[in-house]
Amino acid sequence: MKAIDALAPYKTILFGLFGTIVIYFLSKKLFATETLNNVYNVPAKTMSMTTNESIALAQRCYEAMEQTGTDEEELEKVYNRIKGNFYDVRALYNNFGLREYNFMGSPITAFISGTKLDLRAWIKRELSGVNEEKWITLLTNSGIV
Repeated sequence: MKAIDALAPYKTILFGLFGTIVIYFLSKKLFATETLNNVYNVPAKTMSMTTNESIALAQRCYEAMEQTGTDEEELEKVYNRIKGNFYDVRALYNNFGLREYNFMGSPITAFISGTKLDLRAWIKRELSGVNEEKWITLLTNSGIV
């Protein structure tokens, strides 16, 4: 009880500091204007899939990585689907866009501390070893840097 009483003179400062931090993160979230550094040209007739399929694959990638524990089998399926056509890889990257990333991909606290990252950055944080290397090589060989 004495420790709590000792903090009493600082209560206003602590509440003010907490309020400032909350306002900062909320304003960061509400007024964010982040965009992809590069959006790659993908002529529709060069792709081996439809735009809607590419959007669905981007969502599958996100869902495979968004929660604690990456679904590497799902990422492998997406990888195998796009690996033969670098325009498909570019379309996937473009459609993934920037998505909120927190510790271990968890979107639970995205309104507080999420950082918007592209597919390449998500892959680097969620995969390791051979799986990470093959994805990064695929992206790099498709001109995504």
